[in-house]
Amino acid sequence: MTRVCVIVENHPSVVMGGAQYQGHLLAEEIARRPGVEVTYLARDLPPEPLRAKNIPYALRCIGTSRGIRRRAVLFDAPELQRALRELEPHVIYQQMRQSYTAVCARYAREHGVPFFFQIASDIDLDGRWMRNHLSANTPFDIAESVQIGRAHV
Repeated sequence: MTRVCVIVENHPSVVMGGAQYQGHLLAEEIARRPGVEVTYLARDLPPEPLRAKNIPYALRCIGTSRGIRRRAVLFDAPELQRALRELEPHVIYQQMRQSYTAVCARYAREHGVPFFFQIASDIDLDGRWMRNHLSANTPFDIAESVQIGRAHV
């Protein structure tokens, strides 16, 4: 059995965006292939009753967007690391440049598994946008960038 992890910040049934929808479509398609087990990891997942409705892959929560944690997925890094260690994926696919990217890249490098990172927008390629868009999230954005830089993505 080939194990694939798809990591996106949210599931599209909770927060719909391009990255979420693309991640869902990819997970859905790969899960239909024989001999492949897919787990979609995200911080916000649909409630239990919706999970069984035509979702051909497993769902696993890797954080929360409650309180101050809504400002950065950096807080989810320990749970994502734990999930990857437990699931032992053969392939990792992740969307949106954030601390999830660093965690996935580090895990993939250490375990010799393929890691696919999909660029969601220009922001994924250029950190200069932070200097022009200061906000309450800026300290968290800087912390995310530092962690990504250390992973040598």
